[in-house]
Amino acid sequence: MTGLETFENLAPAAIPATVFTASLLGSLHCAGMCGPIQQAAAPRAGHYHAGRLFAYVALGAAAGALGESLLERVQNPAFALAAGLVFALTLLAIGVSTIRGGLGRHGLAFKFLNRAWAHAFRLKDARVRSLALGLLTPLLPCAWLYTFLAGAALTESPLWGAAFMGAFGAGTLPAFGLLPAAR
Repeated sequence: MTGLETFENLAPAAIPATVFTASLLGSLHCAGMCGPIQQAAAPRAGHYHAGRLFAYVALGAAAGALGESLLERVQNPAFALAAGLVFALTLLAIGVSTIRGGLGRHGLAFKFLNRAWAHAFRLKDARVRSLALGLLTPLLPCAWLYTFLAGAALTESPLWGAAFMGAFGAGTLPAFGLLPAAR
């Protein structure tokens, strides 16, 4: 039995536990990359994480719905291979473009996100600012997050996609809890 077959045969309830464990093991990456945003949101880190987790769950539900829509229509293994190759080549192209210094600094999406971040940092109420920053955090480019979103899409269910990403977000929390001690 291959690793993929083993994963497919897991009881559905075991998948969130598996995702939580994988996320927990990689959570130092999350704390290292997004920790400065959490620290900027302090002293309302709880609001920041609530926004971040809500956004993860919403993205997971959307990914699960997208996976359900795409995968129920296409059962061809060649399509799955082609989709995987397109995804891999897209990530490679983004990486090369980033290294060369040209990824979307003038693009519409970059301008929108830049304005949204600037606006969120200027919010006066610390709770609202923290929540807004948490909601925006999952929109940052992160291959670790995108990998889990791809997994959420493979659940082929909005509910399981949401659970998948909720488990991912919960797994990142312990490392974020270490940040105040690192000051």
